[in-house]
Amino acid sequence: MRQRMLACKVISLQESERIAGFYDQTGAHRFELVTAFDGRGGNVPAEFNWDRYIEVNGREPRGGEVGCSVSHFRVLRAFSEEKGAEDDWLLVMEDDSRWSDDFWRVVRRLQRSRISGFVSLGDVFSVQDRWVTMSRSQRSVTLSLLSRPVGRVGLMPRIVGTVDGMMWGTGGYMIDRRAARSLVEKGLRCGIYWNADDFRLWPDSIRFCMVRPGLLRWEGPSTILNTGYQWIEPEIHGLSKVRALLAPRVRWQRLMHSAKIGWQDMGDFMSRCRSSIEN
Repeated sequence: MRQRMLACKVISLQESERIAGFYDQTGAHRFELVTAFDGRGGNVPAEFNWDRYIEVNGREPRGGEVGCSVSHFRVLRAFSEEKGAEDDWLLVMEDDSRWSDDFWRVVRRLQRSRISGFVSLGDVFSVQDRWVTMSRSQRSVTLSLLSRPVGRVGLMPRIVGTVDGMMWGTGGYMIDRRAARSLVEKGLRCGIYWNADDFRLWPDSIRFCMVRPGLLRWEGPSTILNTGYQWIEPEIHGLSKVRALLAPRVRWQRLMHSAKIGWQDMGDFMSRCRSSIEN
């Protein structure tokens, strides 16, 4: 398959001190700097639906949540309105993202793959370059049995596949123009009423994928969200971890869940093939 076009954007608050560290990374010169919308002062832009947010989430949004959602939405909107193929990629990073040594190698493989939609390059509860079986990411997100290798982490494969479950974080992801346009159309129609990473509220037409183990780590707490929370979760050690790993019921449930997602992948693939033939 041809290598699809890739546009690169990094979102950063105007006064951020971490953007210098971001641009110190290999290949970071490819990223265009986009100034984030600062919602911490209580500013609410016209495209944000305040009342709908409260109705859906049961509380008022924090200023940082408004800023994060609006910043990502504006980046996706600009990309969706540009001329180009529907399967062109946009690579979006936040300025606190720090990537692995094989980051660009994996990105190039994704460009040449048939993966479409949205690809998380590292959710906030994963551990960069490590298979941590009892991490929150592993417990809450299941990948398709048809996930494919895109690299290696030591002796283990690094894979990408369709997910089921709750991913968290927009610190680094790839999204194609078709998916970006779908989200933007919803935002323009209804107003933005979701947190940037509340993927449950994104359009159902978008296929969500994840790279595991993740390619990213983060430098300190989010300055866009301004919550002071650092995305770190203690690992489970000792006997509890051994019991979980050896539990046949847990292993069987995960395998069946993964197979179910794989079966859905096959159905989606066959539908695309039929559409291609008919067209």
